[in-house]
Amino acid sequence: MKTSLAPQPTLDVLCIGGINLDRKLKALQPLSSQSSNPCVASESPGGVARNVAENLARLGLQVSLLGHVGRDAAAQAVLMPLRELGVDTGSCRVSDAGSTGSYTAVLDANGQLVMGMADMALTELLTPELLETAITTQNAKLWMTDMNLPASSLAWLTQQAHAREQRLVMLAVSEPKMNRLPSDLHGVNTLVLNGGELAALGLPQDDIHAAFAKLRALGLQRLVVTFGEQGVQCIEAEQTEALHIKPELPEHLKVVDVSGAGDAFCAGLCASYLRYPADSLASQVKRAMKLSVLTVQSTSTVSTAITPDLI
Repeated sequence: MKTSLAPQPTLDVLCIGGINLDRKLKALQPLSSQSSNPCVASESPGGVARNVAENLARLGLQVSLLGHVGRDAAAQAVLMPLRELGVDTGSCRVSDAGSTGSYTAVLDANGQLVMGMADMALTELLTPELLETAITTQNAKLWMTDMNLPASSLAWLTQQAHAREQRLVMLAVSEPKMNRLPSDLHGVNTLVLNGGELAALGLPQDDIHAAFAKLRALGLQRLVVTFGEQGVQCIEAEQTEALHIKPELPEHLKVVDVSGAGDAFCAGLCASYLRYPADSLASQVKRAMKLSVLTVQSTSTVSTAITPDLI
């Protein structure tokens, strides 16, 4: 008697983009330029897509990560914790062309980012050809990409999302890389960025509705703009104005390190949509903000306090 094989479970999220080893230098006193500053140094797994994947796994979702690493010890250091959480890293490419990416963050004594330096050369090798293999072999409910990918790859991925009617969430990574945003956004369901990154596109930070109107004309469906402790402004198609949502902060909030807060927020947004697809964008944003608040209170880029019951 023949028995049929059980169908493979559908993947929740395919995360695409940066995989780094993070180095943080936190000042012990007010910073002085052109001088030596005492600090506390630490090292941990990082990279925007990698961080989002870890947050999603801690929220209990089935996640796969696609990125590029070197054939070095750093690759094991950044990928092993993901595997232990159940993240599928089989699509990660290992290259002899360079070392695993690194990100060095200089933080002031209050944990605020002063400057970030990124070596992301291997991420530039994530070509459409490499992406095609992963997206055709992994049946994911949602794609999430950071904007560390080359402009041509982001444009190709957006086109594929539109052609396949696949939900795609795109997360900005820095102002200098905003020129990688595709000119056709019909495949992008949600664009997540901060006020500075929005301004880098030549769009107004003080009029999100007007900014969205221009992006909507390019095909974008939802826009989410973060402003740190001031909250989030969001808008989606058919809304007549943007909503300003402020975070619920603990009475005695102590910001330890802002690194990873945006990655946690994006993960919360993705998880909220998958678990509560009928909810409004505003409701999904409120859930996502809980993760950001936890993250800034942690010394880790991804807070170990993040658990499935938060979404």
